[in-house]
Amino acid sequence: MNENTTEQTTTDTTGKDEKPQAPQTQENEAEETTHEETNHPETQHDSTVEEAKKYRKRAQKAEEERDTLTQELQATRELLTSARHSIVNEQLKAAKMIHPEDFQTFVNAPMDDYFTEEGTLDTEKLNTAIHTLKSTRYELFQRSGLPLAVPQLDRSLLHGNTRRSPLADALRGE
Repeated sequence: MNENTTEQTTTDTTGKDEKPQAPQTQENEAEETTHEETNHPETQHDSTVEEAKKYRKRAQKAEEERDTLTQELQATRELLTSARHSIVNEQLKAAKMIHPEDFQTFVNAPMDDYFTEEGTLDTEKLNTAIHTLKSTRYELFQRSGLPLAVPQLDRSLLHGNTRRSPLADALRGE
């Protein structure tokens, strides 16, 4: 009867129908706390959402860093390629190539082939390529002692000049 009295007292004091509660101990409180946390999907959902946000932000930062590094690498490669072209062009000018920018058109090798793994110019390999190109396409190089420009033709011989050239007479059929 004692139990009934306790139940009625609980009901009377709160004004609601409640179940009788067991006396609170530390073990019961820990179980209730754990039980409440696992029963609240909102709490689990919030922590999952926060964790997902954290990983998204970390991934975005990593992607931004990757993109920045990729751009820096591309710029460095372009700078290196430009410097290598400049070095080779200076060697080609020294070899008296008329248009050094045409070198790669006639030599089927990438510019990187003329540099060592350390990045220095492989002069032996470049000189061999220049010598081969000179021997097969000599018109690409300035000849020693000859001017680059063609001398101007004296047009006075062709028009109204009283002196007749034997070549002009032969062309006219005279």
